[in-house]
Amino acid sequence: MSGMSIWKEPAFTRFAQKNRISDDDLISCAQEIKNGLEGKNLTHPGDAVKVQIKRLARSGGGKSGGYRVVVLYDPNEFLIFMLGYARNEDVSISKSEKEFYLSLAKDLAFQSNAERNDVLRELNYEEIAHVHTIH
Repeated sequence: MSGMSIWKEPAFTRFAQKNRISDDDLISCAQEIKNGLEGKNLTHPGDAVKVQIKRLARSGGGKSGGYRVVVLYDPNEFLIFMLGYARNEDVSISKSEKEFYLSLAKDLAFQSNAERNDVLRELNYEEIAHVHTIH
């Protein structure tokens, strides 16, 4: 079945668990992105695959004081939560990190769904949803 799969990178999974960010919270964030409510774009405007920093609300709070998450995504194909940090943390994404994220996103975009899923599972990424589970 085609459609957008949502994944978590292993270190992001630990971040989400530590900060009590549920898969439902992440699915809602992915739905916002899918609906066009994107974050700060780290890629060029014409790039098919995106690397973005998106706001994610803290439980019981708003987005401005919550978290920032780095996502890779190819619309209608995949979205991967790669990095998370609290808004008040002084985190700077380096040029080499941006290039790594974009390179990974492009590599994954050129694979079939089955190949991409195999690669991500081999790297211990966790699939949390597929487009048919997003409301």
